[in-house]
Amino acid sequence: MSDVKLQDFRAPDHFCHKVGNINEFSVTIEFPSVSEWDDRVKLSVLDRLYDATINLIETARFYSPHLLESTKRADSVTLTYNDDVFDFNIQCYSDRILIRKRGVSMSRFHDWYIPAAQSFGRVVETVTDALSTALERNIVITRSNLLFSFVLHGFRNSKTGEEVKNYEVMRSLITKMPDAMGKITDLNAPATNMSRTDFQVSLWDDSLKNERRLLGYIVEAPANSLYTGLWFYFRYGSETYIDPVTGEREKSNPSNVLDEYEWVYELLLDRFLGGFVNSVIGEEITFSSTATYIS
Repeated sequence: MSDVKLQDFRAPDHFCHKVGNINEFSVTIEFPSVSEWDDRVKLSVLDRLYDATINLIETARFYSPHLLESTKRADSVTLTYNDDVFDFNIQCYSDRILIRKRGVSMSRFHDWYIPAAQSFGRVVETVTDALSTALERNIVITRSNLLFSFVLHGFRNSKTGEEVKNYEVMRSLITKMPDAMGKITDLNAPATNMSRTDFQVSLWDDSLKNERRLLGYIVEAPANSLYTGLWFYFRYGSETYIDPVTGEREKSNPSNVLDEYEWVYELLLDRFLGGFVNSVIGEEITFSSTATYIS
């Protein structure tokens, strides 16, 4: 898939092309907090992480290793790849690893994500191995999550051209609100009363054999920028599943999450963007997207 462009991977009329931009992407890997987070441990992690990141750059065929910079701070070590297209950074704290990419067009994200994501697991394994060696104890991953963020704005009725506020778009998800007396009523408050309207739901997904994952669907509709924007988030990760009937617990295997990067990408394009976001916006509303902020 790494050599396949987004326009070839998904048909030109797929909703992901209409979205246009991703606002941010991040991976969060958690492990038990390391109390001995001193310069000796940080430098040991930084050295090993540098080599692993160089390997990621070469494996992904980004081919500009001279653009990689390292930084050591009191609370973290950071590697920043300052490429104008394939930029990203990796931060390691005493209890977590963060991999981030700033917003870009969906086509550029596609060209970055597939080649880069295949090395995420090796990068994380390198860090935990370095910590285990430096601390002389086994460091294990306790939780893994991938988060995809999108900012859509400038909503208008395609037939009339009239502006549509974000809380009006949200009526496809939320139809009720408290009135002045706190009683539930229809969501029809004037803008002066509406501060923000948020939606969040987490669903278990067992599509993968022997792995159950938690999918998060989040929408935020704040009042800033005159109610013009919606912030959409899709989260995919590991969590301990508890059977609601028997109470039996199921191991989540968080270390396997990063190996599922292609499946996550399929879910992002088809289930989240093509399914969820598409149905929230509806067919009669036009919009824009941004890789940075709403201007």
